Amino acid sequence: WLIVSASSENATITISNSTLLYTTNNNFVGTDAITYIVQDQSGGTYPATATVTVHQSGADRTQGSAKITVNGVNDAPVISGESQVEIINTTITNPFSNISVTDVDNNGNELVTVSVYLNNEQQGILYYPQPNVFRKEGNRYIASGHAPEVATLLLKGLCFQPTPSGRVNQSKSESILINLSVFDGHSETVSDKTLVTVTHPPSSVILPFKLNGLPDSETGSEFGNAVAVSGKTMVIGSYLKDNNGIDSGGVYVYERGDGRAYNQWKVKDILMPEDIIKRDNFGESLDIDGEMIAVGASMKNEHGKKDSGAVYIYEKESKDSDGWVQTSKLTLPKELAKSGDQFGRAVSINEGNLFVGAPYYDANGKDSGAVFVFEKNPFVEGGWELTQTIIHDGDRMDWFGFSLDVDGTYAVVGAPGADRSKEVDGFELGAAYIFSNKNRVKGGWVLDDTLDLFDDPRASRGDGFGSSVAVDGISVVVGSFLFDASLRNGERVKDSGAAFVYERNNKEDLSWDLIDELFSQELHENEKFGTSVDINYRYLIVGKNSINANYPAGDVHLYERDISGTENWLFSGMLHPERDDTVSGFGSSVALGDNVAIIGASQDRESDLYERSGKVYVNYLELPGAFHSTDYVKDWINIHFDKDLIIRPSLERVLWGQSADPDNDSLTNAIELFFGTDPNSPDEGALFRITRNEKSLSMIYPRSKIIPEGFYGIEWSTNLKDWSNSGLAFKILEDKEGYHLIEASIDVKEAKSLYMRINLNNNK
Repeated sequence: WLIVSASSENATITISNSTLLYTTNNNFVGTDAITYIVQDQSGGTYPATATVTVHQSGADRTQGSAKITVNGVNDAPVISGESQVEIINTTITNPFSNISVTDVDNNGNELVTVSVYLNNEQQGILYYPQPNVFRKEGNRYIASGHAPEVATLLLKGLCFQPTPSGRVNQSKSESILINLSVFDGHSETVSDKTLVTVTHPPSSVILPFKLNGLPDSETGSEFGNAVAVSGKTMVIGSYLKDNNGIDSGGVYVYERGDGRAYNQWKVKDILMPEDIIKRDNFGESLDIDGEMIAVGASMKNEHGKKDSGAVYIYEKESKDSDGWVQTSKLTLPKELAKSGDQFGRAVSINEGNLFVGAPYYDANGKDSGAVFVFEKNPFVEGGWELTQTIIHDGDRMDWFGFSLDVDGTYAVVGAPGADRSKEVDGFELGAAYIFSNKNRVKGGWVLDDTLDLFDDPRASRGDGFGSSVAVDGISVVVGSFLFDASLRNGERVKDSGAAFVYERNNKEDLSWDLIDELFSQELHENEKFGTSVDINYRYLIVGKNSINANYPAGDVHLYERDISGTENWLFSGMLHPERDDTVSGFGSSVALGDNVAIIGASQDRESDLYERSGKVYVNYLELPGAFHSTDYVKDWINIHFDKDLIIRPSLERVLWGQSADPDNDSLTNAIELFFGTDPNSPDEGALFRITRNEKSLSMIYPRSKIIPEGFYGIEWSTNLKDWSNSGLAFKILEDKEGYHLIEASIDVKEAKSLYMRINLNNNK
């Protein structure tokens, strides 16, 4: 430590090489104070005082000297806070969200280095959403040159994504140690650890029930042959249900509970058109978008044509009703319909666009297939207008329209029998076709790209490439359930299956690039990996429908998008049925919703009395309580933040999550949501105003228009202990964009003190 300055009222002080020389002024005699400042190794300065007594010359001694030695000790930084986290294996977490770094020596220039590493790098990924903050050295993530309070903020924003790769299942969790060390450049390094316990997603089993609550399982009905989910509503097909004749079919509508009832699903309606008869297979395909459901009955006879097919549209009766009403029935025009078209073999509905596949429609030869596009139009009979017929450049037995999916301005259509060209017949390698309608023009869907394995030497006849497809934004997954995948020794495994992931690039050609190939973790013959697929901004699932006697039950592989923003999909684990003693069809249908994975097991049985009655499994990929777990919050996030940012979980804490403050106005996103303010523009002034006159006390505050009724509660108190909401009067002062300005008033009477507060959903 160095003495850098010193002063005294009664002496002249000079400093040389940290040595202080004290010389009295004008024959001073008495006690004097020397005020001095020392500096530590980090540049921090600290004041101190020394006392000097000066005697009369000859009275005590004629000459004297004093030596002041400062032996300073630099205190080590301190790490404090909770250091244990428990999550399910599909959750992105901030492991140091409750950690704080402090340093008693910090005087504005005490800079620290933080270092984070995993005991086992195979267990997860550490990532910070802003570049060049943490650098990677070996297995360590290091951030240097930050004040302790800044280092604390950086650690709170550091993300961790577990990569269990199948090591976590229903009966086995995994413990992960994340190590943290802090060094201030002078004292010893201090260390701490956070223990992250990773568990398997919880699940529920869904069985068919009647509206009166009685069981509705039936032998051979195959409940779960098709599944779809939107928000809190799930629809389940039971296309062989004998509702109005053998195999006439039916569809069950379930709704999910809120809060602690997140894993409870109640049947709200059972859809059965009046004209459905035996072997119509109503429910063979289905989809839901908000308050609209589309159901295919591809074997229904229409216009005197056997198995020409039909599609039924249902809409919610009212906002507060549980019931759904049929609002339309769609068929091919009489002049187009032919026997065996199977119009409705596949359906997808999104943003007022309905795609209907007719894979056996004779467009370019027998069973070449076609897709029919309808758009919602209240001015035409039935409310839906046929705006486009899509016919691919293929030929006979391509089965174009066997599978399809639409999301926004992109649609993908599978043709599992497609050949390399019209001149090369019989190979039936399969293909998927991507269409776009960027300007959302009526009937404006055009071919954007064709996906296939025609030039892949691994491809073989009948691979079924395109038998299942899904699209989300600019990501597409295509199943090839009969693809012969390879073991490490190069040996091909017959019909083991595969799934291929594509993304649209930003290059000049704007093509769709193959970014990943997915295979079963344990290859076996006839597993049919890729029978079903689905994808969203964060998850990807692939189902099997195994006919291998040794592995009969099937399973679903779950993948997560790499949080670092790369194109990689990380294998998270396998989702299994309750039992595997017989063929259950587990994974024959799948659907991804908001943090749930819906899996159909249509050939499973409720009991020995009901063979192939079917079940549906719901796996919860994130537990309730997350900021974005409710529909109105998700809508708010989608309005205010770009989708390409929302799909990155690592940006949740710093951009679009509950505690983020992207506009740096000290109002978190949760507050901006509740009170209708803009999270991307700093808000000026106070959110609340208190006014008082002789008769009343009023609080004026903004209330968001999208928050459900009853979410806000205004309470008053005279002592800050006892609170009440009685006697309050409310008035809308102004109607603003996004919010109402509300005045809540209470008669003050003779109260000396009165307090008011806002209670948000009982969370004060």
